[in-house]
Amino acid sequence: MEELLRKMDLSVEPVMTDGDNIDLAGEDAGIVIGRYGETLKAVEFLTNLVFREKDPGRRIRIDSGGYRVRRQESIEKIALAAAREAQRKGRPIRLEPMTSWERRVVHMSLKERDDVSTCSVGSEPMRRVVVSPARKGSQGKA
Repeated sequence: MEELLRKMDLSVEPVMTDGDNIDLAGEDAGIVIGRYGETLKAVEFLTNLVFREKDPGRRIRIDSGGYRVRRQESIEKIALAAAREAQRKGRPIRLEPMTSWERRVVHMSLKERDDVSTCSVGSEPMRRVVVSPARKGSQGKA
C-alpha cells in the first residue's frame, strides 16, 4: 500500500486502527478520499487485490479522516428522509445511484421498519435503492 500511495504522489501515511482497518492520515487526506469517496474506494480495492493473493479471506477497510463514518451517517439520514417521504406521498422514492456498500447502509437503516420496504434496482454503476411505503397488511419487507 505504501508503494501505491508513493506512486500516486500522495502525502499520507497508512495507520492501522483496529483489526484490518487502515486510516490514511496526512496532508493529502482529502485528496485520497476523492469525489464521493471514489479514490478511497479504488485504493481499498487495489489493496485488497494484493492481500487476497496472500490471505484470501482477509478484507481490508480503508478510511481517511473519518470519511466513511461521516458518509454512513449521511446515508442513514437520506434513508430516513426517503422513508418519511414515501409514507407522506404514498409512493416509492428512488434514491440516487449508490455503491453496494451505500445501498447496504440504506437497507440496514430501514430494515426494522414495518411502514416501508426497500429494494435495489438497475445495474452498476446506476444501481439504486427504491424506498416504498408498505402495503396495508404487509410486513413492509421486500
